[in-house]
Amino acid sequence: MRGADGLVYLPESAGGSIHVMELQEDGTLKEVDLIKIGMPLDNLSVDANGDIWASGLPKALQAIPAAHNPFTAQAPTTVWRISKTPEGYKTFKALEDRDKKVLTQLSTIEHDVETGRLFIVGKYSQSDPHQYLIFHCTGLDDEARIITDVSRRSICALVDSL
Repeated sequence: MRGADGLVYLPESAGGSIHVMELQEDGTLKEVDLIKIGMPLDNLSVDANGDIWASGLPKALQAIPAAHNPFTAQAPTTVWRISKTPEGYKTFKALEDRDKKVLTQLSTIEHDVETGRLFIVGKYSQSDPHQYLIFHCTGLDDEARIITDVSRRSICALVDSL
């Protein structure tokens, strides 16, 4: 994914880091930084502020069977925000579902800066493999939100109230 700063950000699904690469004149990539997250990562997106949003897998071994059969096996998931500051990269755990009740199988996060909403996309329907669950959440600040006892129906109400 190319960031607002022109650098290329590559998530590492095994090691739990984001490789920051710079495109060279000869078309090759040179690593210029490494952002350590501490858990395997899936997709990255960038918002209008230049912040990077990442979906994380805090229990990587549980993610393997869930990737093969997302409707019977679930894995806990985490939403990360990464901001570039003059001192370096700041990582922030925005949301985490430790008990696999709401955010299971998330794959992509998009943040709308204008509304403050966070759109979280993941597999949802057991009967329709093309149906995805999209949460729209607001009210995120600099404190991690840990979701442990909430149903899929109430996730937006929960996060909107924070």
